[in-house]
Amino acid sequence: MFQTIYRAFLYYRLSKEDDLEVSRKNSAQKIKDESNSITNQRGLAHNFLQNHRDILLVDEFSDDGYTGLDYERPGFQKMMAQIKKEKINCLIVKDFSRLGRDYLENCRYIERIFPQMGIRFISINDGYDSAAERMPSDHIIVPFKNLMNETYSRDTSVKIRSHMLVKREEGDFIAPFAVYGYKKDRENTNLLIPDPYASKVVAEIFCMKIKGMSQKGIADHLNDQGILPPLEYKAYTGSRFRTSFKRKDKPEWSENMIARILSNRVYTGVVEQGKVKKVNYKTNRRKSVPRKEWIVCNDKHQPVVDKFVFDIVQHLLETDTRVAPGREVLYPFSGLLYCADCKMPMIRKRDKQGAKEYIYYICSSWKNNGGCSSHRINEKVLNEAVLATLQMYMNVILDLEQALSKLNCDQISKYKMEQIQQESELVHESEKRVKQSARGLYEDFKGGILNEEEYREFQTLYRTEERNLKTKAKSLQKKLDSFAINAKTQISRINWFKQHGGIAELDRAILALLIRDIKISDGHSLTITFNCRDEFEDSIKRIKGEVGEHGKKE
Repeated sequence: MFQTIYRAFLYYRLSKEDDLEVSRKNSAQKIKDESNSITNQRGLAHNFLQNHRDILLVDEFSDDGYTGLDYERPGFQKMMAQIKKEKINCLIVKDFSRLGRDYLENCRYIERIFPQMGIRFISINDGYDSAAERMPSDHIIVPFKNLMNETYSRDTSVKIRSHMLVKREEGDFIAPFAVYGYKKDRENTNLLIPDPYASKVVAEIFCMKIKGMSQKGIADHLNDQGILPPLEYKAYTGSRFRTSFKRKDKPEWSENMIARILSNRVYTGVVEQGKVKKVNYKTNRRKSVPRKEWIVCNDKHQPVVDKFVFDIVQHLLETDTRVAPGREVLYPFSGLLYCADCKMPMIRKRDKQGAKEYIYYICSSWKNNGGCSSHRINEKVLNEAVLATLQMYMNVILDLEQALSKLNCDQISKYKMEQIQQESELVHESEKRVKQSARGLYEDFKGGILNEEEYREFQTLYRTEERNLKTKAKSLQKKLDSFAINAKTQISRINWFKQHGGIAELDRAILALLIRDIKISDGHSLTITFNCRDEFEDSIKRIKGEVGEHGKKE
């Protein structure tokens, strides 16, 4: 009797959740190109083929690390395209859930699409073969199994989201790959540690920006130096990194890459997560989350860029500046000079008179439309005035630093922390008493000591008091966390300014680091706003206040 020979494709899929579990189990060894789960599915399918000589294997397809709710999986789509092209008439999977976990989609493929295409569909572990005689119960069992697979996927999604939320709120870095400049700690994969090579590149990028280079100039410099861009560096270091960004034939740094690095707070030790979320558990479509709803945790890993430098760079990125043609860096005062009257930027002009050249700045409003007045100031005069002011400011800071260095800052900080700790303990004791009283309310109501109105009134009162105490406890904990860094770190900015003492001449880096802006008034008078001035003055007041309180205590 003539036997039909079926030409078959085998399809395997590993869910993201299973992939995470496999990765955890294999953490002590290098992860193979394919997970054990895919290997096991292949073994099961090949054993099945050995017992079914009427089926000829044509090809195999797989999706490793893709959810069953997404039918746009690359391996699955490639297989469906081949099914349409080639004369195959059989598809084999381990079970229904490997095909997918969407109840309606699975039923659509099994009951409509595959029959219309003349495909024999076999699910090994479910004992399902569309070529076999259909039992009446199949019309109930097959949809029921697919429904259970979808329910499992939904429940798993909820559990994973809850688990991930807890980890995000604790500041654990849960992204699958470390950002450029860092790598994951081998013992704690939720902790970022600086990559010895890439972290230096990141620090150099910030340094070049401070010196006045544009994003394009920085990218060109890195390309000229032959430094691998982030994606290629990950591949070079053996990372199994996947990206949605379009890859170029010739890997190179771009302006956008530099801009992303310069604006990423992760380099200051901050972990920002929850920036996007899935629309629902059935799709991979994501939507952006408002910045105020991001989960932000400070000081979670070692920074590679000082926060002070990072904040200055953010200000520079917001400032409208352009590198002049033929130059690699900005002019020293670019983006720092403003008219004191109309608040518009000052622009640099050049004037030649014979062999002599004069460089000066004028109000852009006056230049463009005649508004305001010129506020003209010669660049040489400006240089001398700013340099003299900077030197004087440095001397004031150094004098204050010498006075502050005589204080017993460690003792002051310890005293302040003990004070907050004692207050915090009193609040927690009050919380316990309120909770205990609240628990006794119902017994008093049941025993007739309180009527319903009194019971409701006391219940509201206790709940309000408990909320207030919890708020106060959180506030005190924040204070305690703040003072965990001893008083010496409060003058870290003073020490930073101290390092830049003895300035002999101005350049772009010095001006960008030390000065926020310079306002030019008529008559060549200047108003200079220094970076970190407010923070510096607040630190001085804070330390002096602690000294006063400590002195009273003594």
